[in-house]
Amino acid sequence: MRTAFIFFLPFLFLAFNNTVFSQDEEEKTQQELFAPLQKPSEFKGSAGFFVGYDTNSDLTAERNGSGFEETTLDLHYKHRLTPDINLLLSYYADYIFYNNRIKNTSIDNYFKGVVTKHLAQNLSLGVGFSLDINTYPYYNQNDYFIYQPLIYLKHKINDRLTQQFDYSYYYRDFKKAKMLADNGSYTAKSEYEKRNIYGYSLDWSATEKTDLTVGFQFYKNDRNDKFMDYYDYTSYKEYINLMQDLAHNFYLVLSFTHQFKNYDARTIFGGDYRQKDNLYIANLGIIYALNNKTSLDLYYTYRDNSSNDSTEEYTESIISCGMHYYF
Repeated sequence: MRTAFIFFLPFLFLAFNNTVFSQDEEEKTQQELFAPLQKPSEFKGSAGFFVGYDTNSDLTAERNGSGFEETTLDLHYKHRLTPDINLLLSYYADYIFYNNRIKNTSIDNYFKGVVTKHLAQNLSLGVGFSLDINTYPYYNQNDYFIYQPLIYLKHKINDRLTQQFDYSYYYRDFKKAKMLADNGSYTAKSEYEKRNIYGYSLDWSATEKTDLTVGFQFYKNDRNDKFMDYYDYTSYKEYINLMQDLAHNFYLVLSFTHQFKNYDARTIFGGDYRQKDNLYIANLGIIYALNNKTSLDLYYTYRDNSSNDSTEEYTESIISCGMHYYF
């Protein structure tokens, strides 16, 4: 097996559609990083470049499409502090330039640090913190920071099954968006959202070439502005991820996610009952390893937001192709 390339398959799986995975779930990534270190320190990285087309970059019923170019950088460092305590550091950068919807152009810088401890032979505890900085160079009203302390417990049931329980506190600070005062004027205080996120995942290494993960996540989104109850909702999310080592240096990544949002106060357009959304996201990736250092990647994402408010319904398709270099 090509060790550098195989190491990054889980990270590619999460990164090829960061709108799906970068904030809320990294179960497979955490499991890979929790593995006992074979060396006192290890460092690995990858860089990628992609071109593609997004049929609905605004995620609205109007469906404004745009071509885009995307550049990524993914770095991971692991250091063994003691025989049963590891330090894990990671950094991910993603720059997407939208040709026809330039205001959606974004720069994402994601930092994460975790300390893991092996409590028993088949039990590990992780405690850490992540910082996600999202900026929009051509429309900075959308800029935000996400601060997220986290903790998780991983249990290796047997050689093929691993389960994980995780909790994180999510705090999203909208740097440019300000709260409204009672008189309707804007205050100096930024708007923010907070969530208590609870998750569970079960990973099954069916064979040496097949890995399947299923998971569930629950949280309640709370916006601080009293005039913004429009954004308060309860979320239930289920997902399934598949990674398959195909023949002749080809690899397959598949995922399906369903998220149900039950809004606290938002009512449908022209009605007096609360809005409820069902978001469905399907991802397909085909990766061809040219050698130990380089791969060619092809990705497709389909997103469908089904709602009892017809004005909030939309669909989106994203297709992209590019190359990764591993070091």
